[in-house]
Amino acid sequence: MSMSLLNDVQKFIEAHPGCTSGDIADAFAGYSRQRVLQSASKLRQSGRVAHRCEGDTRRHFPRLTERAQEPEPQPVRETRPVRNFYVGTNDPRVILCLTRQAEELESRGLYRRAAPCGWRHSVKATPSQNETIFWRVVSGAYGKAASALHRVKSGICQGITWGLMSNKYCQALVELRNKPAHELKEVGDQWRTPDNIFWGINTLFGPFVLDLFTDGDNAKCAAYYTAEDNALAHDWSERLAELKGAAFGNPPYSRASQHEGQYITGMRYIMKHASAMRDKGGRYVFLIKAATSEVWWPEDADHIAFIRGRIGFELPVWFIPKDEKQVPTGAFFAGAIAVFDKTWKGPAISYIGRDELEACGEAFLAQVRQQAEKLVREMAA
Repeated sequence: MSMSLLNDVQKFIEAHPGCTSGDIADAFAGYSRQRVLQSASKLRQSGRVAHRCEGDTRRHFPRLTERAQEPEPQPVRETRPVRNFYVGTNDPRVILCLTRQAEELESRGLYRRAAPCGWRHSVKATPSQNETIFWRVVSGAYGKAASALHRVKSGICQGITWGLMSNKYCQALVELRNKPAHELKEVGDQWRTPDNIFWGINTLFGPFVLDLFTDGDNAKCAAYYTAEDNALAHDWSERLAELKGAAFGNPPYSRASQHEGQYITGMRYIMKHASAMRDKGGRYVFLIKAATSEVWWPEDADHIAFIRGRIGFELPVWFIPKDEKQVPTGAFFAGAIAVFDKTWKGPAISYIGRDELEACGEAFLAQVRQQAEKLVREMAA
């Protein structure tokens, strides 16, 4: 029996006269119920506490009864058990705690396999309810260990969906992001699209309302998919029908990999999925390498716009140079814009200069800044 747990249980009982065994078990949700109640029993038998702590009512924790007042949730499609999590920590207490909570959410119809736009949507509840449920559980596991809570929170804030089972690709990405320093060769397929290039493409082929491949920090649209969501597991056409616009993607070029039979990466499969979504309806625009000899090259795209001049992609926001040799710089590639849209009426191939594309983007951004400044002045008046 852990002396630390015994001492913590003793402090809790002394601080809450009249508490029940149910109160104690809830307060130490990160441990097994049997272990916690054995600690309470040992304290009584040794005379360290006088209170018997009998019963399973929760008289002293009204906040825990709030769940009973929540509206009956509507069931969601595609549920499955959860066993593994990657939340920026290997602490077994947190993993156990999250597993139990996820299983409870699943049984209540609140858990589903993948989120449409980031981790907040992994449970069918409001953001405040999500956060309340999650931090209540983690706080129970860690108590007041602020540094440990920070480790878990930092993992969540980096886009790790706590309610989803992570795959090896996602785990490798998180480990890379969490490293204290990085080398340029490690960036891999995490190069960012420059804002002026994105908005230039948006001006020509948008409006973009869905970013298909992001790490959460570099999303160009309010609605987006992360690696945890796995864009290839979703019906983009249904999402675009809701959002009323087009989808943009700067796809990862990693070697094809799968998780539970579903492809996560692989340009051939990304282009194949784009073609399937095109047949269902919607416009899907990709900024890709101008590599016409590659097996994944989208021969069936409705339009290809070759970009004259190399595109300078940017480092991810999490990149920390390991030394002076890893100077912040960009990756320059010959680029092209692939458009999948069965309603396309224009030519099959066109050419556009990088400078022209950047100028379109800069002009759009200048208008946005102008309107933002105008709005600030109006609000201050």
